[in-house]
Amino acid sequence: MQSYVSCRDIQQYLNNYYEKTKKTASLYDAVFGLYQQRQFHNLKNKQLPSSNNLQDQLINSLLDLKLDMLPMVTKPSQLDKNVSENYFMFNKKDARIMLQFHHEKTNMHYHDYFEINIVLKGQMKFTCQNETQIIKENSLVIISPLAHHKIEIIDDSQVICIAIKKSTFDNNFFSLLKNDNLLSKFFSNNLYSSSYNFLLFHIQTDELLIRTLQRIVDESYSDSPYANEICCNYISILLSYILRDLSNSTYNHPKNNFLPNKIAAIINLIKFQSNSVNLDFLSKNYGYDKAYLGKLIKQNTGHSFNYLRNYYRIQNSRRLLEFSDKSIAIISQEVGYNSPNHFERCFQKFMGTSPIKYRQQSLKSQMSYTKST
Repeated sequence: MQSYVSCRDIQQYLNNYYEKTKKTASLYDAVFGLYQQRQFHNLKNKQLPSSNNLQDQLINSLLDLKLDMLPMVTKPSQLDKNVSENYFMFNKKDARIMLQFHHEKTNMHYHDYFEINIVLKGQMKFTCQNETQIIKENSLVIISPLAHHKIEIIDDSQVICIAIKKSTFDNNFFSLLKNDNLLSKFFSNNLYSSSYNFLLFHIQTDELLIRTLQRIVDESYSDSPYANEICCNYISILLSYILRDLSNSTYNHPKNNFLPNKIAAIINLIKFQSNSVNLDFLSKNYGYDKAYLGKLIKQNTGHSFNYLRNYYRIQNSRRLLEFSDKSIAIISQEVGYNSPNHFERCFQKFMGTSPIKYRQQSLKSQMSYTKST
């Protein structure tokens, strides 16, 4: 049985605790306290407080979001230090958006998904690895998977957090990765390595940005058909707005945070031509010795050329298995394998199951979803 708690109730609990004790409480403390008090809700939305201000409307809609209490109460450790994208927060979604809480006790932690924090009002204290800084209003910080960090909200600041699953990044944000720009290099590199910690720059907090964030909220928590895809498209639009204004922005990043331009382009080419690309072609096309290029790819991604090529071939095959009725033999050939047996071995290695079983499970999920709608 699901029991829900609103973010507004959580924030009120944290506020009350701080007023009484002058100390902060953890998210688990707040949820467990509300659970004991039996402050449950159903999923029916409340009437939002009226406001003509778009930013106030956005904050109110985030405060009125409902969270399932039981996973948080029964598995509290997953709220705190090392958070996985397999935890309850995504719940079959590729991205989630939330408001960072005031007076919340936070610890240094890491997670295996991308996190985007947007400071709409005030400021936040951001610690990453051994560096602490104050992130001010109209700033955005993107935190890479496995970066050891902590976020503290100062006073009554308004900070919005968007979490994006690393495991589905390729499928939903490929348009951001195919170009040679700052975000492409950051995201592409961090899909393979955890050594590049964060990207920070200023943004314009205008009506367009606020409306886009509101759309992300609406679709992130919607059960309507294609809500997940629409949500990801709005996040792509958000990041595209940022790229458009980047030439007039200032940004900071750790030393050696980005791949050389050529290596970033090579990785993108491996991704988008995985069915046919080989190391001989890349070395000749980009002017590298073949053995040296292999070492560069390994050095900058943590994986060999063959691993990356197989990874992208398998990702492409998943879409064909899910959305086409082509045979295993045809799919293996289209994604670049010379034999179905080789394809099946690689698929098993990456996905932990066979192509046939994956297709069967995908069909069951689609039929289940169709019946439920």
